[in-house]
Amino acid sequence: MPLFINRDQIFAHQVHLLEHKLRSKEERILELETENALLHLRLAECLGRLRRDQEGQQEAQRQCQLRRSSQKSAHLSLGKLLAEVQVLKRDLREVFAVYLSFARELETQSKELLERTAVLSSTVQSQHGDHAESEYRNVPSRANMATTPRVSTAP
Repeated sequence: MPLFINRDQIFAHQVHLLEHKLRSKEERILELETENALLHLRLAECLGRLRRDQEGQQEAQRQCQLRRSSQKSAHLSLGKLLAEVQVLKRDLREVFAVYLSFARELETQSKELLERTAVLSSTVQSQHGDHAESEYRNVPSRANMATTPRVSTAP
């Protein structure tokens, strides 16, 4: 039996196959475009997170540098303060040494003055005692005073 091959049918079948193949490829293109769009969205999300992380890291670095500079400044200030305190302590020790020296000298001078006062006091008492005795001898008795006229020394 002879087979009749109809060219129109073959062309129609080939067109149908090509149309089906074209639709499949268009669907695949749409799938790939959708996947590409999703990948772009993910990339944008990742870039956003990366940018936020970098900004956070930069802020943390700024805070760290600020803390370091503050610590350095505080360290320098404390060093200066320590040096000033040491100078003050040295000056205070010197003042205390002068005070002790002054106190010892004052104590020594006080003892010497006390000894001189005691010597002078005893000398005065002994002289006063001698003088009192001589005055007692020179003083007339009460009976003599009543009869003795008083001499005025007023002008």
